Amino acid sequence: MEYDRVLKSALERILNCALSDCGWLQSFLPVRLGSLGIRHYVDTAIPCFIASRHSVLPLVETLLPADISGADSTLEEAIDLWKERGVSVLPPEDKRGVQEEWESPLHDLAMSTLRVTAATPTDQARLLAATSTQELGLTLSHRLNSTTISYESFRVACVLRLGADTCVPHRCPCRAKVDSLAYHGLACKRSKGRWSRHATANHVIFRALRSGGVPFIKKPPGCSRADGKWPDGLTLVPWSHGRPVVWDFTCSDTFAPSYVVSTATHRGSAAEGAASAKNKKYEFLGGRVHLCCHRFGGIGSLGQGVP
Repeated sequence: MEYDRVLKSALERILNCALSDCGWLQSFLPVRLGSLGIRHYVDTAIPCFIASRHSVLPLVETLLPADISGADSTLEEAIDLWKERGVSVLPPEDKRGVQEEWESPLHDLAMSTLRVTAATPTDQARLLAATSTQELGLTLSHRLNSTTISYESFRVACVLRLGADTCVPHRCPCRAKVDSLAYHGLACKRSKGRWSRHATANHVIFRALRSGGVPFIKKPPGCSRADGKWPDGLTLVPWSHGRPVVWDFTCSDTFAPSYVVSTATHRGSAAEGAASAKNKKYEFLGGRVHLCCHRFGGIGSLGQGVP
């Protein structure tokens, strides 16, 4: 359709990328399924028409004689077109006037198609991580305590989420090869973004505690590990069961070679592995503190972290 062609072209100009067929298919999925919610005409028109017809059907049958209202076969034709997309089970009778009930099966079918066509563990991990919307807290506005992301950050986040090329293949200063997807930058030890992400996440935690009137200190003494490193913070008042809370933020890379095999099959496994490692590192604290381990993900990195 011409409308969809123009829509795809506009999206590619905004994101400054070239979308593959799979990337374009993924873009129409709603945000709750880890996509952008770009409504394609061919995927929206039929469900919209069917739901509208069912919504007004009782009123139409009241206004028009039975021989006239029953002569219109457009509803049946639309349902046949809907079934041709690969769906066979109709929504419940009392919910057929809701557009989402007609769109959800198409969304599930598209997601199944994407997972089947995901040829590499990296693609499989990307799709699983993208659908972790409850853990990631992803919204298109992406506001968190009045913190907003820049246009370039949003653009890169969308491109990573859709699996499009992000950069020209090159060699990183750390001597590693970087392909066009640029996933290496999410875990490179020389990447400045890793440090700023760590600082920003801790800044949000600090502001939340300060807003709640909870006193805390950064890099608390007496909690250093055997390797000489400290946790990021400690509350100065009891948090739970008379114990203060200690947190140490990290963000694991979903596509790291050490994680990609597990993240391709189990959503959140990178965060779970990081949480286990954190617990082991701070075992020496015993029952003196409450160690907070919670999964966290970022829109840009498709990462999974543990504060």
